Amino acid sequence: MMTRERLLDAAADLFREVGFRDVTIFQIMDRAQANRATFYLHFRDKLDLAAAVARRIGSSDNTALFEELAGYENPTVDDIRKWIERRLTITGKDPVLVSIIFEVIASEPNFAREYGAYLEYLADVVMKNAYAHLDSKRQKIVRSKIIMLTMLLDRVAMQIQHQKLEFAQKLSLDSMAEMLWSAVFGEKGRVAAPSGKSRTVRRQKRVD
Repeated sequence: MMTRERLLDAAADLFREVGFRDVTIFQIMDRAQANRATFYLHFRDKLDLAAAVARRIGSSDNTALFEELAGYENPTVDDIRKWIERRLTITGKDPVLVSIIFEVIASEPNFAREYGAYLEYLADVVMKNAYAHLDSKRQKIVRSKIIMLTMLLDRVAMQIQHQKLEFAQKLSLDSMAEMLWSAVFGEKGRVAAPSGKSRTVRRQKRVD
């Protein structure tokens, strides 16, 4: 195995075992059986190494899930909630490393830009086929909503799975499902009005 990969594997294991903040570069080098010169040949510092670890997490699974979201025709809010639960299952595979992503985003501008570009890519996956009927201004608005809600969903995932905040569980998922349904699929009912403005076909309320 290449030395860089050994350093990445060692760092990921130690981040899980000890936590990002408490792990030292010496511990990582020792676990990877690498010396100081070799470490700095590949990475500037621990933060740069953590960013490289974060890049390896779950991107293909996320892309497939967003393609599924784009393919929904007329989902209910409950359908969207189940989709959110599946996404939480993906991030839940490695909650400690998910928390590291947010550590790195807060401290490393280049990685924060990469994360933003990845969210834009996921939004484009959803937008690709579903919103050709909207004018360009509405498309930009919907795309921005998807990006912001994905950021919020990632933050909720960290609160539920890593920080173990119980209050975030049910209410957050219900609220996220409502917001995501409205932002993504509420727009599918929007049609051009004669005045050039738009109107929205609203859901009928159930009468029990």
